[in-house]
Amino acid sequence: MSDTSTKDLKKDLKSSDTLKIVAKDLDINKMLTKADTIRIKEPDNIQVSASSGGSLKIKIPAMKKKEGGFAIRIICPSCEFKNCTNIQNLFDKVSCHKCSTQIRVPVETPKFIYENYIAETPCLNIFKAYNKKHDFHGDVVTYEKLELGEHDPAKLEARLGRLKDLEVKNYINPRYFQHDETGYFVTRANAKYRMNVYLQKKGKVDPRKAAQILYQTSVIADDLAKEGVFGAFLPTDIMLDENGDVKLCDYGVRDGIFEEMNEHHHVFIDSLAPETISHRFHDEHSAVYSLGILTILFLTGKSPFQEFSPSRISKERENYWSHLAEYELPGFLEYMLDMNVNARPSLDECSTYFLQMIENLDTRNHY
Repeated sequence: MSDTSTKDLKKDLKSSDTLKIVAKDLDINKMLTKADTIRIKEPDNIQVSASSGGSLKIKIPAMKKKEGGFAIRIICPSCEFKNCTNIQNLFDKVSCHKCSTQIRVPVETPKFIYENYIAETPCLNIFKAYNKKHDFHGDVVTYEKLELGEHDPAKLEARLGRLKDLEVKNYINPRYFQHDETGYFVTRANAKYRMNVYLQKKGKVDPRKAAQILYQTSVIADDLAKEGVFGAFLPTDIMLDENGDVKLCDYGVRDGIFEEMNEHHHVFIDSLAPETISHRFHDEHSAVYSLGILTILFLTGKSPFQEFSPSRISKERENYWSHLAEYELPGFLEYMLDMNVNARPSLDECSTYFLQMIENLDTRNHY
């Protein structure tokens, strides 16, 4: 692709649908069912946290699970009929006895009404939730004290100060920071379609659609880089709205919180550039490397790196990079995953790579 054609293609993006993801094409309507906002009358003191093994641990003092499941009472949001029924698991869906509306059962805590589970790790969990104090529907990202320990909440919140007010197109800013005896909570907005859920259901992304999504992601990340915001990319960071526009969230936020906690061993190592694993701060070079990992994850459905031992990580990365030509992947990943930090391209150059990938797929049906 010539420089002229690249500039022309970038210029035309705003007036065309070249990089819009159409919901029916991506088949993401089946990704999630709608979570209706309803309220459990009891109990009012459910505690939600993650165990060391990554499984969800929920203490429900006032709701005893019997042989038939949990006995609950729910008011239907459609017809207001008071249902008495049983559920087997939290966030199950039940049918209204009167109008047959499907209702997802939420979990209420003193601060939030959790409507649905989005992602889970031993130290960090994401829920679709209602923030009761701020009267706000969105997502809440929970950082679990069970794994992360006690930290100064004022310093953690200070990390979010500038990010809250940052004006970067298609970046979802953190809105509210709260904490209690179980964890630290960051509330933000969300978008309709979630790429982590898509990958769980579909395994991988069609190459052209992946290039479209990654192009938009690199543009947002480049705008954030101009503001001095860097991080590592996870599939949970990528969402799409109804118009097919990519929204980037948690990027820079999660990284700043972990840096403040000095909890490097809890960071998602398989998403990191090798130099940041050695406690180096994120910069544009490391962001590009992480974007390369995300690219492979989208195209293959799995992370290219499995090693978590610090003494073996560099060898695994070098070995993968040296054999990259053997994989059916875009050639530009050789530059993005270069072990030489200064040899990697900029985020702006990465956006051009993804545009070129789209053009190649359209004209030659190949990367």
